[in-house]
Amino acid sequence: MTNSIFRLLSIFLTIAVITLFPEVANAAGQISLHNSTNQPITCYAAGEIRHTVKQNTQTIALSQGETLALKPQDFSTQKIDRVECAGYNVHNLNVTANSRDRYLSFIGQAQQTLWVLLYPYLPTTPEANFPPMVQRIVNELQQKNPLIWLNAVMTQDLEYDTYTYSNLPNLLGKNGFDLVEIDTLMLGDAVENHLILPAFPAISNSKFWQVGLEASTYKNLLYGFPTWLCSYFLFGRDPDILQVKSVPGLINYLSHTPPVKPRLIANFNSDWNASGFYLDGYTDLFGFEQVIEALEKPLAPQVMNNLVEISSECAVNGTNGCVNNYYNQHPNAGYQDFLAGASSFIGFSENSFYIRFSETQKLPLFATPAP
Repeated sequence: MTNSIFRLLSIFLTIAVITLFPEVANAAGQISLHNSTNQPITCYAAGEIRHTVKQNTQTIALSQGETLALKPQDFSTQKIDRVECAGYNVHNLNVTANSRDRYLSFIGQAQQTLWVLLYPYLPTTPEANFPPMVQRIVNELQQKNPLIWLNAVMTQDLEYDTYTYSNLPNLLGKNGFDLVEIDTLMLGDAVENHLILPAFPAISNSKFWQVGLEASTYKNLLYGFPTWLCSYFLFGRDPDILQVKSVPGLINYLSHTPPVKPRLIANFNSDWNASGFYLDGYTDLFGFEQVIEALEKPLAPQVMNNLVEISSECAVNGTNGCVNNYYNQHPNAGYQDFLAGASSFIGFSENSFYIRFSETQKLPLFATPAP
């Protein structure tokens, strides 16, 4: 396996981009308001703002280190539109009882509010969801940057989905966020519609992976800094799996495993995976510079033969769950069957979280980029 799979991740890389109109946006969820100062503070929460007049305002007294939950249903307007502490405010919140939980921590020195939409398609525990992660991000950033009051939004609600083109003008536009984590698949569209600004030149001198900076570049201009890098990985229990660098190497590795259970598990039916596997394979054979051709030419027989050879390793007793739509219809079955004893598993990097979270016995786990 070459680095081409990583270079190709203009599909999978997420970057933080600077929006063209850095103003505030609608937020989400029940608000947990935290006092990070060393003294009591008085805050105000308004249910609605009409023509600069606060409607249904509540006064909140917070002692040092206290956190208080603000519930929209406690307001006659059934929403919270503004929170103000010590004369500084976050407005246009539009928080309702049906929206996601929110976290605001007032540190006492803030001079500006930073609105950030975080990439939400990440693994998380069912009981915790994202609030602990968001709280840590908010607290750590504000400790290092006390002049900023961070309003971070992390939600899978459809109106905040950055893979939906029609959402981008709202999320990145005049009434959108200051910073947004987006998949670089959407980068060209955001640039061509004048929704984001080029990144600060100094970012290119930072210690980011070069492939990440390349994927964050459009028409020779850098538009963001890499935050998450996701790819297809080959997981296994045997350290020899780390030596697999090619399709023949994978077939040889799997040949040492009795076919009592699937030697390999992967979802070849997913539209995303099918195109991703093909483009990765094309890149490995013909080079990254030729990948655009893959979208315009007929399917390459060499690549298709490799994919057929790999997928055939999934078969047991005439049944192949990798191509009969089973793993496509049961998204969690892949890593679950791996936990049940299958030899190896191809999936996104975040599957390591689900494997470790779900296994009762902590067995060795090795991962290498999929060939």
